[in-house]
Amino acid sequence: MKLCTGCNIEKELEEFHKDSSKKDGHAFKCKECKKKLHADHYKKTADRKIEYVKQYKINNGTYGVYNKAAYIRYRDSGKKRRIDLQRRVWKESADLDYKITPNRIDQMLKEQNFTCKYCEKQLIEYHVDHVIPLCKGGDNSKENLVIACPKCNLSKGGKLLSEWCKD
Repeated sequence: MKLCTGCNIEKELEEFHKDSSKKDGHAFKCKECKKKLHADHYKKTADRKIEYVKQYKINNGTYGVYNKAAYIRYRDSGKKRRIDLQRRVWKESADLDYKITPNRIDQMLKEQNFTCKYCEKQLIEYHVDHVIPLCKGGDNSKENLVIACPKCNLSKGGKLLSEWCKD
């Protein structure tokens, strides 16, 4: 139970938005009070916003339009098409039958004695790493996944082991 500072009524925690910056992890005002606050603010500022947009259009000609010419250059350069195609290839090449489950991760941790596959240090935090990165044609098969410490995994990035060991 928590006291809402907006309506001064004690309510269940589920009725408050989560807020990690607060001591108890929830906002001071309940969801209803926040909703009313936002609605009141919108009513107060709606006319000012409309006036601002009108003035902006007078001064600049448009409002809220992205740089269409730059997007057309990007689209027509083929870069967008290449990126979209590569994403599709990665997605299709991933072994969708094999899912990385918490049980599988626990099993991998036990197999590796709770140590990083690369530096062999004891793991406090861990990442699941693709030995052959997805961007280099790797997949989500059991043989391609290892448990690594964040330092090793983040420094390896999208490199193959042979490339990474040279660095």
